[in-house]
Amino acid sequence: MVADYSTMSRDLGFFIVVFSAAILAGFIPPFFRSIQLAIAAIMLTSYFLYVHTMLNEERDIESDSEMAPLYLARKSQNPPVLVILLQVAGALAVIIFSAKLFVVEVEALAIVYAVPAFVLSLIIAPIATELPEKFNSVIWVSREKDTLALGNITGAMVFQSSVIPALGIFLTDWQLTSGACIRQPWP
Repeated sequence: MVADYSTMSRDLGFFIVVFSAAILAGFIPPFFRSIQLAIAAIMLTSYFLYVHTMLNEERDIESDSEMAPLYLARKSQNPPVLVILLQVAGALAVIIFSAKLFVVEVEALAIVYAVPAFVLSLIIAPIATELPEKFNSVIWVSREKDTLALGNITGAMVFQSSVIPALGIFLTDWQLTSGACIRQPWP
């Protein structure tokens, strides 16, 4: 099976432009905060335009993809709403518990290696959050759904390069300085 590289090319082009804007915004002096906020608004708007384009684009990607049944109701064609809600609530509980465990373990590792937790989390968190997505891509490649696998990776890059930095710009002063990399005395 041959992948559709036009989707990947578009995603990577979008990634480069939007992520470059996020980096550029980090070098804008604090007294031009309104320019940073405008860049963040453009980044969010461009992401929603990207999603709109992707949803409206005509594609025939492995039309044999049928949704898998719920784990809690595998034999039922139309599972009860209560079973659906139970599975969603259970999955959400596992995600919340795992996120809390992840934060506790990053803090413990930071203490062991005498590294600020912020710096360690900048390295580990992106890897940990993207590993499940990459596992999906491996599964799709093994099922010869290369376009889905590549789209999963590049689509995640588009989200990570636009929405997350835009939120960072909105919620912080977004100054890319060496302060985060300088080793501070541990309290």
